[in-house]
Formats: sequence, C-alpha cells, structure tokens
Amino acid sequence: VVSSTALTLPEDAPLSFDAAIGLVRQCATVQDASHYWRGDAYLWVERRYGRDAVQAVISEEEYDALRSYIWVSERVPPARRDPRLTWSHCRLVAALEPVQQTKWLTRAVEAGWSVRELREAMRPTAEPRRRLDRNGLLALSHDRIGQVWTEEDDLMLRAHLGRDGFD
Repeated sequence: VVSSTALTLPEDAPLSFDAAIGLVRQCATVQDASHYWRGDAYLWVERRYGRDAVQAVISEEEYDALRSYIWVSERVPPARRDPRLTWSHCRLVAALEPVQQTKWLTRAVEAGWSVRELREAMRPTAEPRRRLDRNGLLALSHDRIGQVWTEEDDLMLRAHLGRDGFD
C-alpha cells in the first residue's frame, strides 16, 4: 500500500532479494523524478488554463515551493534530460544556454560525474582553490598539513594571494 507517508509491504510479500533491492532503487528514482514532474505539471496546467487561473488557486507558499522545479523544467526540456543524471545535475546547468547545457550534461554522463564533480568541472579556474580553515591550517598544502598556521604565515599568504586568503 502506498500513501503520502508510507510504503507498506506485507512481511510475506513474494519478492526476491533482487526485486526488493530494485524496489528500493525505484523509490529513489521516483523521488528524483518527482522534481521534474512537479515543474512539468505546473507548466502544463499554466499552458492549458493560463497563468491567472493557476495563480488564483495556488498559494504563494505553494508557488515558492515549486519555483525551482518550474525554473529547471522551463530551462531544461525533457529532450535534454538524461535518466542517468539527477534533477540536481539539470538544476546546475539550467542557467546556461542550451548548447552549453547539452555539453555539460553529456560530459557528466560520459564521466559518470556526481553533482559535486560536475560543479567542480564547470568552475572557470583550472587551479584548485586554496582554503584556510577557521584555525588557520592550510587545507591544500602538502608540506604544511597538520601544522599550526602562525600569524606570520598568514601575513605571508595574504601578501602572496593579494587578498585576505579566506573563501
């Protein structure tokens, strides 16, 4: 039985282990797909009945909850979406022009990138960002990992970077 709060299966349901694992994976697919469905459904209703009709029955809170789904659905049409990627991949490229969206989504599929990996690949700089943690330890320095970062080291790094050195 499926409801808005549960998926209840009989304890003796005739599912093999592989089928049960498939069900768990399908639930994850449905969760991610629902982002697309919500945006696509809103856009369909709006096309069919008009924006004024939709806004008359959907509260501002509902619309705010739907806003990102609608935006991704508007910017990344179904033909450009790949089932091997998540909605979050599409959200990441939605601000780009269609040709760039296709380029980055294709690269993500070919490389098997997570959303984080896609985000990193899309960064305009090829050099990794240097970060300092709150205690002043240089995070990406092989020769200084684990050593206390002194005020003198901090001043030298700030002068080298030409800014405060913190991201």
